[in-house]
Amino acid sequence: MGTQHNERRIERLFRAKPDGYDSDGRSWKVGVLYAAPDDPVYQFEGLIGVVSVAGHLGCMMPGYHYIRPFIDALARRSMHFVVPVLEVDNDIAVPFLRGRVLREALERLAPPGVTWEWPPWPEDTFTPTADSIVASSASIVKTSAGYVRGRHYTEWNDDVRTLKRSGELEAALELLYECIEAAERDRGGREPAPWYTHEAAIIHRKRGEIPLEVAVMERWERACPPPERGPGAMQAKIADRLEKARRLLAER
Repeated sequence: MGTQHNERRIERLFRAKPDGYDSDGRSWKVGVLYAAPDDPVYQFEGLIGVVSVAGHLGCMMPGYHYIRPFIDALARRSMHFVVPVLEVDNDIAVPFLRGRVLREALERLAPPGVTWEWPPWPEDTFTPTADSIVASSASIVKTSAGYVRGRHYTEWNDDVRTLKRSGELEAALELLYECIEAAERDRGGREPAPWYTHEAAIIHRKRGEIPLEVAVMERWERACPPPERGPGAMQAKIADRLEKARRLLAER
């Protein structure tokens, strides 16, 4: 998620007593989705923010912006979209259904009297099964510059984490590189989303592939010269990691 400048607030939130635990034993805190202001720096519109008792935590990534009309409809009725917020890899995550499955669930569970219209939906997208997470590149369906295997690249973060936890590092890397390519295609004058590069670098280091670790981070640097970069803690992480990886490579 987009959590720039909110690290201390997130840390403070998760130091407090959990509001509950998920099926994997991870603690969660209560959050509320709301219609956030447009971002003039990154030129994002229709943003969805996440707020908690600690304040604003961040914004959902663009792949979920299509549910904004539903959140607006709830707000008109003085209702709130309450979600669990997890702390994952020094970031936060809101566990969600995806794509058409999420839309159908919202239509089924919406409170009486709440009405809205969905934005246009690409005809050739699909809702992947668990098997399609590791589908071959021949089966990839791209419906726009930012789509990977039928979903916006920002919707694959949880799948990457799942593949890493299960030890399927090759599959995780394959998916990450597809997301890196999509982020580069969809950059729109901004830096490509750095999370996917950072995750690929972590896996390469774990596998002892230092040259590949350096290469993937240098690829990100080439894609976004400093004048084109916005603020964000992840950029500093990549810069620090790249410096250390270059030293490791030089020592070989």
